[in-house]
Amino acid sequence: MAVTLAVPASAGMFGAPKFTIKQSDDRFSADDRTIWTSDGNRISKRSVAGGTHIDSKGVFLNPGVVVSRTTGKVKLLTLALVNLTERISSIGTLNAFGRPRRVSFITGEGAPIVLEITNAEQRFGEVHCSEYAIGCTTPLIESGLAVLDVEQYRRLMAASALAIKVEGSDRAQVYEARDIERSFIPNLTAFYTAHVAKGL
Repeated sequence: MAVTLAVPASAGMFGAPKFTIKQSDDRFSADDRTIWTSDGNRISKRSVAGGTHIDSKGVFLNPGVVVSRTTGKVKLLTLALVNLTERISSIGTLNAFGRPRRVSFITGEGAPIVLEITNAEQRFGEVHCSEYAIGCTTPLIESGLAVLDVEQYRRLMAASALAIKVEGSDRAQVYEARDIERSFIPNLTAFYTAHVAKGL
């Protein structure tokens, strides 16, 4: 079952990203499904390289759900991993993971939740050069999809001390509980309440 990843439209703008939810356009589809996706659920202001994001870039885990149009029941629950970063010609890709492989969670209770990433890819944009910059920059989006069950999702919402590890083909990053954006879990909860709970 194919699910389209949602990439934050505000990529590169200053300020914290805004969490948004949208529904798929099913008017021309014969499939018995509606897809709700989201964007803007950034894990942390902390960058992979150790700095702090002052713009809307970073690593995101955006919830999504596939729902039956006839029954309203949940058919698939996902987290879309999206890393919005760039390659600088004079420095390289300091905030890149490579192709995403897995994302793991420690919730404060129970065993870790380990989710494998599928549909992993890296996409480079157009090169931008400026005489005032230290090098040419190329936008880079690393993305993939993790499937989880309802109980795992509920554990994330109820986590007392959530820590997250993202692993890629080139590097991994651990976000401790103190690093997690204050809006991260509330965004998961808002999505669950609006589009998951009623389909269980």
